Amino acid sequence: LEMFEFLWNLFFTICGCIVGFIMTFFENWNSKPKTVAHHVIVITGTAQGIARELAFLFANLKAKVVMIDIDKELNEQTAMLINKTGGQAYAYGCDVSDPEKLRVVASEIVNDPRLGCPDIVICSAGIWVVKQLDEASDIEIKRTIDINLLGYFWTIRAFYPYILERGSGHIVAISSLAALANLVYVA
Repeated sequence: LEMFEFLWNLFFTICGCIVGFIMTFFENWNSKPKTVAHHVIVITGTAQGIARELAFLFANLKAKVVMIDIDKELNEQTAMLINKTGGQAYAYGCDVSDPEKLRVVASEIVNDPRLGCPDIVICSAGIWVVKQLDEASDIEIKRTIDINLLGYFWTIRAFYPYILERGSGHIVAISSLAALANLVYVA
């Protein structure tokens, strides 16, 4: 009976995946590309890495890029580079692990007449502790959780009320492909 139940559940899971794939394929078959020109896109972790590259990409697509990073100086340098090339970038220094500061920054962004409510919020801030778990300090482990996990919740929670009030917007959470691999010395 257990084997039958397992096979029955497996069958429905596979069928659900196939139906989902087919529906997604046909929904996107004739979809037209959307523009992000003149849209406000908030990205966290933009001082370096993939978030920085996303900031350049969206700026090249004529979006208003709002950059949030704890490294205010490097973040401002990136914004200046984007602005020099004709893009629109606005840098904010903020630690995503601090929910109160994020709420303040979100309010500043939404109330800035050049910006307003974001159309897209991309959570991309993250850190790595390149040590084995037993070598990482309690503080390093806590900081990783505070930024890589809770920082996403705090960012979404800071902007969600504005997006909900407007009735439209997108929230994107980016994680590392490292989640799919067994990496040594990464606590």
